[in-house]
Amino acid sequence: MIIDKSVLKEAKVVLFGAGNNGRNYFDGLTNEGFSVAYFVDNNKNLAESKGIPVYEPEILLNEDKPRLKIIITPDYPIYQEIEDQLTEMGLAECIFVHHFIWCPRFNTLKFYKNYVTFCGFSYRFKESRNPQFPYLETAKETINNFMQKREEIIKELNSDEELNVAKPCKNCRHLKEQSVLFNDFKFYRVCITCSPSICQSKCIFCERINDTVYPDIDKIPIKVAEIIRYIEEDRKELLRDDHHMLVATGEITFTKHKDILLDAISDCNSNFVTNAFLFNTKIADSMEKNQSEVHVSLDSGTRETFALVKGWDKFDIVIENLRNYSNYGIVLIKYVAIPGINDSEKDIYGLMDVLRSLGLGGLYGGLFFDYYLARRSALYSIARFINAFSKSDLALIYFHSFSRQDIELIKQYYIPDRNSVYEQRNNHFREIYHEKFLKDYQGFRDYVLMYEIRELLKHFQENTRFIIVDASKNERVVKAFEQLGLPFDTMELSSINGACEPNSIFVIFEKDDFNDVKADMVSKGVSGKNILDLEGYLFSVEPTEIWLENRELNNMKGLTY
Repeated sequence: MIIDKSVLKEAKVVLFGAGNNGRNYFDGLTNEGFSVAYFVDNNKNLAESKGIPVYEPEILLNEDKPRLKIIITPDYPIYQEIEDQLTEMGLAECIFVHHFIWCPRFNTLKFYKNYVTFCGFSYRFKESRNPQFPYLETAKETINNFMQKREEIIKELNSDEELNVAKPCKNCRHLKEQSVLFNDFKFYRVCITCSPSICQSKCIFCERINDTVYPDIDKIPIKVAEIIRYIEEDRKELLRDDHHMLVATGEITFTKHKDILLDAISDCNSNFVTNAFLFNTKIADSMEKNQSEVHVSLDSGTRETFALVKGWDKFDIVIENLRNYSNYGIVLIKYVAIPGINDSEKDIYGLMDVLRSLGLGGLYGGLFFDYYLARRSALYSIARFINAFSKSDLALIYFHSFSRQDIELIKQYYIPDRNSVYEQRNNHFREIYHEKFLKDYQGFRDYVLMYEIRELLKHFQENTRFIIVDASKNERVVKAFEQLGLPFDTMELSSINGACEPNSIFVIFEKDDFNDVKADMVSKGVSGKNILDLEGYLFSVEPTEIWLENRELNNMKGLTY
């Protein structure tokens, strides 16, 4: 792997930085059996920390360089400043490098329909962009190939060497420079997500609902079970002691050869993602034996809405199966909120009744939204749930990250007012769905998209000239402009050269590399004020604003994390 801590056994280890990070590093190293000689710090007022002395950096000049290993404890950018300081002192060779380009997903093992990977592809991408390593003849060959390729990707990301394996990872927002000193490079999660697979539910928002089932999908549980057995029996060193399984293979209770797969993970702590149409005794046994959990997306609070969203009238059966599962262990219910469809007061309070009847203290599976729906409309539904739960005895958990823009919108929508423009919009969506799109949810998504575009463009002056960049690759936005009767021009990205007229707006949509495209256009003389990231505005999937955790919304009563 990229870091070898064994060299610290015979070295004289010094920690540069005696602050919180330094104390944590001291604890981590000593817990692993390494000795720390002393701290050094640029703060001259420090004399001792963790029972050992703190000296000024100049003391390092008296040490035997071949034996000296200096571990810099602060994060970037201070890390870089200290590295430069040590280099100027002639001690660059003594620095124990432990900061690398890293992604937390490198510690995950995922099984898909016809390949193994460590990263799930993003729902934004038209094509998979994640690294994919095929199933080989034997489990041993598959895992050995996967481990080799993972190491090559990490190596390429951290060097100038081009191995042509890290391309899918480059420019990913999950990559960042960080310490891997205490990373054991083992897998903490094993995900079995062999989609598109067989599922009897017909969730209207499911991105897989119209996908063709993979021809050999029935064989995948057998192949995955073989690999898991091999790892558990012969490559145990690849797994952390506290690793767990995530089983989300279509519908596990409806999958052919499910028993072979469930037997292979019978001793593992697992999270089973199921629609709960069927009750499975092996899952129940795992809940009781391994503290496994069942995760169910209920997405309705009434029988009528359940049939509308799921395509089947099985609300009562699902609730009964959830009650049975709860006798064996933890059941987590999640909810995908859709504006005008399943966010009515009847559904919200019906959901609360279900949670109470099951003895659950809240919506612990999380509140979600339809990724493919214009996010501004989806956030209004989120605000409706927050408003209702804040007045109840139930907790509400939201697992998504928010941009600053999202937070401001939720706070704005959070103010309850039945006559507000947001409430009127929601009622409009409810009516339009039932009147025109009851059997065409994609049509409803497109309608909401055009609605949001129209609302956005109201803020521009009438003489604004809109230029859609790479229109041939952005048929949805072209269609929206046409249906809205909005005049526009088109231009290829390669043809943009020089500044544009002040009233011109370049519209970018469905650009995974938006920041690179914007930088390219700005370098050609286009002002950033003349560039509209329409997808970022509508969906905020990877907003240019700083991403924030749920804690920022914690001042809203009822929302926890």
